[in-house]
Amino acid sequence: YVDKQIEKIGVLEEIRTANIDGTTLYYLYIDGQVYSVSVKDNENVVLKNVGDLVTLNIAKSERDSIIPAKLK
Repeated sequence: YVDKQIEKIGVLEEIRTANIDGTTLYYLYIDGQVYSVSVKDNENVVLKNVGDLVTLNIAKSERDSIIPAKLK
């Protein structure tokens, strides 16, 4: 079973980080929604700044308050 992926494009409003079990996660706030991106999936996330235009791939079915995403 493969989740369908959709693309989310938006301006980065806020960035927060957390280290969970040795993995650094970046929490990206875009259009009032929070997306989590793992540094393991894409280390370029560390180069992003508030105001940057970003493109994320997310599972179409995600409805959580924090949506796992991959930086494109």
